Amino acid sequence: MKKNALVLFILTVCTLGLFAAGPDYFAFEIGAGGAFDVDAGDIVSTNSMGFYYTFNETFAGGFSFTDIAGNDVSMVTISVSPLENLYVKMNTGQITSGAGVSALGFGAGFGYDFLTKKSGLFTSLGLYFDWYADNAGVYDIADGGVMAFGLKTRIGL
Repeated sequence: MKKNALVLFILTVCTLGLFAAGPDYFAFEIGAGGAFDVDAGDIVSTNSMGFYYTFNETFAGGFSFTDIAGNDVSMVTISVSPLENLYVKMNTGQITSGAGVSALGFGAGFGYDFLTKKSGLFTSLGLYFDWYADNAGVYDIADGGVMAFGLKTRIGL
C-alpha cells in the first residue's frame, strides 16, 4: 500500500512539474485594496479572491469573488495579455447587495504584474484596476458603477 501511494505521489509531482514548465498554469489569486462608489462618492475597502487558468501566453480565464463593503461581486473573467505582465480583462456575472438583492453584473479592468516567476511554482504580485456595474442594482450603470483598485497576488502550478 505504501509503495502504491509513493508511486502515485511521484507521478503526480512529475505531471504537475510538466504542466508548470509550460505556458499554462492554474493559479489561486487573492487581493485587497479600495473601491470608489461613483454614485455615493465613498471610498470603501475591498477583498477579492479567484481561480484562474492560463490557456497560453495571451489568454486566461477564471472566476473572481470580490467583497466591496459587504456587497458580493461574483464574476467569470476572460483576460488578454497584449504585453508581458500587462493584462486587460472583461467580466460578467452577478452582483448581490448586502440586503440580498441580486442583479446581472459586468465589468472591465486591467492590471500589471510587476513581480512574476513562471518557472516551477508560478507566483506573481501586481496592481489592478477594475470597474463593475449592474442593471438597476447596487452599482447601477446609470450611476457610474464602482471602481476597485489595489494589489493582487497569484500562486499556482
